[in-house]
Amino acid sequence: MYFHYSFQETRPGELFISASRRPEFFGDSDSISGGKVLYFDVDGTLRIRDYVSNPNGVGSKLVGEETRKVDVSRNWEPYPEFGDYAGLGARDRGSPWLAYVPPAQG
Repeated sequence: MYFHYSFQETRPGELFISASRRPEFFGDSDSISGGKVLYFDVDGTLRIRDYVSNPNGVGSKLVGEETRKVDVSRNWEPYPEFGDYAGLGARDRGSPWLAYVPPAQG
């Protein structure tokens, strides 16, 4: 499972996860079939956008979108010291919205 976090410095000394991208793949291949992008605001607004890849493999199409309020208290990370970036790559942040979900075994 591959995922990507985008951080913003919205408070001095702290970073906020403002987006999480979660691609989905065709079976066991590395070809992307679509995915979700989760956009977080510090006020707790979460926008979830679902995409499917275009048949020609170039770009994607928005196929769904929803907005809800969530607890974003686990989206904060202390600004790291130089070279100490392990916290930025943490998979399990204690939030269902930021959880690592292993791929289904099939």
